[in-house]
Amino acid sequence: MALPDDYKALINKWLTKTHTVGSPELDALIGIEGNTGTAKDFLFELAQGNIPGKSSFGFITKNDNVGTDRVDQWDDASMMVYPANDTISETWEIASTSPNDTNGGTGAWNAIIISLDDDFLRVTHTVDLNGTTPVTIPGLHTRPHQVILPDSGSSDTNEGKVTVRVSGSGLLRNTVRVGESLSFDGHFTVPADKKAFIMQTYTNFGKNLDGNARTTIKNASNPNASWLLATGLDAYQSFIPFEVKAFFPLATKTDLRVASSVTSGVGQVTVIFEIILVDL
Repeated sequence: MALPDDYKALINKWLTKTHTVGSPELDALIGIEGNTGTAKDFLFELAQGNIPGKSSFGFITKNDNVGTDRVDQWDDASMMVYPANDTISETWEIASTSPNDTNGGTGAWNAIIISLDDDFLRVTHTVDLNGTTPVTIPGLHTRPHQVILPDSGSSDTNEGKVTVRVSGSGLLRNTVRVGESLSFDGHFTVPADKKAFIMQTYTNFGKNLDGNARTTIKNASNPNASWLLATGLDAYQSFIPFEVKAFFPLATKTDLRVASSVTSGVGQVTVIFEIILVDL
């Protein structure tokens, strides 16, 4: 979309007077090249990392076996047990239910684990899988984020269910379904150096299913904090977008969990999030 000539002139005049090299954030939104003044798409520029101090984050949550009891959006019939507060850090391990998910095997070879460390900052670790034998993930961790299985053998994917668990206790932290090579877990925590805004959610209940999907949030720094309802949606066999449009910020160290239930039967529920992260 081209900007009117008078508006282009005004913008260029303001930039010349106020910013000798332009405003990075404004330039990212209004591509000023000479007098062209071509408007850019904010979310597209954000996704490319062209908006200083801000980044986009989207995640897909899924549970293929949602029943009448509310469960988290992940590959397990349970709710994740969170650490009691933000001072508790954990040692994690990763393993598969298939011996073929090992370096050089026919299944998944390795895993990228993205988590928050003991300072609640985002970190990434890569380890080789060893089939059903647990492999310790380096470092200390406070919250899960995502697991990616980037390389594999002739199966081109993981042959077993891959899980990240707390060493010793066995508490579940991440799940990767057979054949998906990526976790679709409904757990997210705002890092210590960010705040976040939910921009939009999408909810889908499978064929002949009706039920409820809800997002709750909690302050990880407060051991007595309640889970507060952030979004809730009743739906039947449909794909429903819900525009939140950042009406409230998620503060640093805010836990977000997505859970769902159906009125009867068992089936798949999917919830997708679009989130903007802002540097503190």
